[in-house]
Amino acid sequence: MQKAMRLYLSDEYNQELKLDPLLAQILAKRGINNEDAVQRFLYNGLDDLFDPLVMKGIKKAAQRILKAINNKERIVVFGDYDVDGITSTALLNLYFKKRFNTVVDYYLPNRHKEGYGLNLPAVKSFVEDNYDLLITVDCGITAVKEVAYGMDNGLDVIVTDHHQPGEELPEAVSVVDPYQQDDPYPFKSLAGVGVAFKLCQSLEFLSSGQRINETLKNLMDIVSLGTVADIVPLLEENRIIVKKGLLLMEDSKNIGLRALIDRVGLKGRSLTPGQIAYIIAPPLNAAGRVEDPELGIKLLITDDINEAEEIADRLVQLNSERQKIEGDILKEAVNMVEEEIDLNKEKAIVLYSTDWHHGVIGIVASKLVERYYRPTILVACDEGIGRGSCRSIKGLNIYQALSNSSDYLEEYGGHAMAAGITIKQDDIVKFRMEFNAYLDSILDDEDLIPELNVDALLTGDEINKELYNKLKILEPYGVANPRPRFLLNRVELDKLYQVGKNKQHLKFTLSNGVEGIGFGFGSILTDLKGKKVDLACQIDINRWQDKEKIQVNLEGFSIREKASHYPVSFESGNWEIIDKRNCLEVFDYLNNLLSEQRKVAVFLNNSQLCRKYIKRLAEVKVFSAGSKKEVDNFKRHDSGSILFFNNLKNLENIRISDLVFISLPFSMGEMADIIKNFIFKKRVIHLLYGQREYDINNKIIKNRLPVDKYLRKLYLYLRAFACQEIYIEDLNKAIVQNESISTNKILLGKGITILSEIGLLKKKNGKLTLLPISGEKLDLSDSISYNNNVDIIEKFRLFSKLAFNDNVFNLVYYLKEYIGGNSNES
Repeated sequence: MQKAMRLYLSDEYNQELKLDPLLAQILAKRGINNEDAVQRFLYNGLDDLFDPLVMKGIKKAAQRILKAINNKERIVVFGDYDVDGITSTALLNLYFKKRFNTVVDYYLPNRHKEGYGLNLPAVKSFVEDNYDLLITVDCGITAVKEVAYGMDNGLDVIVTDHHQPGEELPEAVSVVDPYQQDDPYPFKSLAGVGVAFKLCQSLEFLSSGQRINETLKNLMDIVSLGTVADIVPLLEENRIIVKKGLLLMEDSKNIGLRALIDRVGLKGRSLTPGQIAYIIAPPLNAAGRVEDPELGIKLLITDDINEAEEIADRLVQLNSERQKIEGDILKEAVNMVEEEIDLNKEKAIVLYSTDWHHGVIGIVASKLVERYYRPTILVACDEGIGRGSCRSIKGLNIYQALSNSSDYLEEYGGHAMAAGITIKQDDIVKFRMEFNAYLDSILDDEDLIPELNVDALLTGDEINKELYNKLKILEPYGVANPRPRFLLNRVELDKLYQVGKNKQHLKFTLSNGVEGIGFGFGSILTDLKGKKVDLACQIDINRWQDKEKIQVNLEGFSIREKASHYPVSFESGNWEIIDKRNCLEVFDYLNNLLSEQRKVAVFLNNSQLCRKYIKRLAEVKVFSAGSKKEVDNFKRHDSGSILFFNNLKNLENIRISDLVFISLPFSMGEMADIIKNFIFKKRVIHLLYGQREYDINNKIIKNRLPVDKYLRKLYLYLRAFACQEIYIEDLNKAIVQNESISTNKILLGKGITILSEIGLLKKKNGKLTLLPISGEKLDLSDSISYNNNVDIIEKFRLFSKLAFNDNVFNLVYYLKEYIGGNSNES
């Protein structure tokens, strides 16, 4: 799928940071823009973790747990069936056993029979089994009735969670959740296992006065595993946890985790969050999706190597089964999309089946979003009731969207990007219609274009191992700190060929020999052959047979010549420059732009071009700036209009959405004057000029501005008339026939003016007289007209360098300087 590449230069970029400029620019995009923030991000360690006792309710929770441990009370931990819940449960089990020699029981709900969260039958069983204390991890913040039942029946309950609380909190012994109102804890984005870890820290501090000790340090691999798997931002404490945990995982003391790492082929490797998320975590998740989530926790708490290896084998097998089920559902869902949904009319993908496995439809929904970039809801139905998984796109809060269509839902819950629903099978079609109607009211076509946000512009020669090593200081990568993405402008790829079982991937080489891989890009091989393309890519190391090579991972591309390819967008503050320079399909590009119901002004620098474009774009509302009546008519239209102009007459303070430069201005000042003439909500400026427009401008200059060589030839020619007067009109006729001088009426007139200004000619009553030359050498710079010409030519030369520079931000910088405080923004 084509993606729009966007490069944003933060106004907050602090050039005074004592840091490599490229790293400073990348960190600024992550909101890290002062020395303290840089220090915390790059160098903080375990000693810099926040004081756990600041978290609301955590001291009371720790005191109650220590009381239970001292009194040898029966404790049960209730977790969740995903990796965050499994690791949270395992963490408490291991910490209590290693630190206090206390065995706590645990309970993980069955995804298919019980669903998510604390449930009443489970609480009743704890009461019946005479447990004294229940601790929830990664759930419980909305379990008001369930907690009340336990508390009313002699079971003390401590809730630890990291999800958003509802309007009413459970009346537990203590509720620990950084998202609680008035919780002063400085970092809210902990995973469930992160909150459980802070509880362990509190227990440790109240017991020994230490916030971190060797026992807790040796459990950081478990905390890291759950943190990465739950896709929380890898900033602040999460970043510290994961950095420490990754180091531990390379030679984990946890027998079960070590066995799983071995089984998935990562033994002895330096691990990354990506490997955790896509290789290590899925087998643990597979247990809860297709069989029994207890397999996961048994793996993490066992002391028996044989048991660990047996469970690891089973988890890998279950993951293979999950992948097979997922693949079958994905194939079926794609066929349903292609056959049943008109994506030109419906903005969402809503599908259901009675044959789907509920445990994997969330993964399939995510893959459909990746494939089609549409909000997606998949529903698995059984006996007339459907349970669905929802995944969203940027700019759509799917929880709010579900709220708008909740009349057809039995239950729903979640957050902005993911949610779950329960719905009657008979209501799915009506829900689909209402859900799509709501999306029509809030989403534009532009919202359905996937974006690739780029960190910086590079040349192919800058991609080397030195750059890779420089970037390693930013690791570990993950949510809120993704691997940096770079833009390579107009590169030509060598040695393109397809690889993979079905030739679905693309291998290539940059001109400097750096190799690249494009996973899933095999089908676009013919598009890229022989073309110069803009590439969005990440820089990585390819390790094969004990050899390491720098490699670029292709993530997106754009061929500027094609109107159908999304252009690269450069954003800085309230400026957005759309780079489509050298586009060969300008009319198609304009038609596409106008089809989006935008109000567009187009710069063309001659009347012949204006007539040509008006004729070619006859099917849309076209107005010419040459007529005040048409300009006034253009003003009255809100959208779908286009204005052509070759000067600024009648155009002052016209409100537009987009400004398109098809022709190339002659100077920075001219371009700035054009831009500041209009009123924008946001300055959206499209650059469509190219080499052809540059050549046209050069020809215009050559035909209108006499330079040294032309003036010398003209003077030598005029010396033939040294002893006589000649009429300018006769001179024009005679000189045009002279093959040694390429001229025209405008060029000749300006040349005569310059020679007159430096005392070589006398011009009177339409006649010329050649004057005698003094002994002093005449200087062309004595001519005002000549100096003006030199100034125009030099301004065009300097402007052209910026106008065609790969880094469009350089052009934006100078345009801002020229325009200054006259912003003309609404």
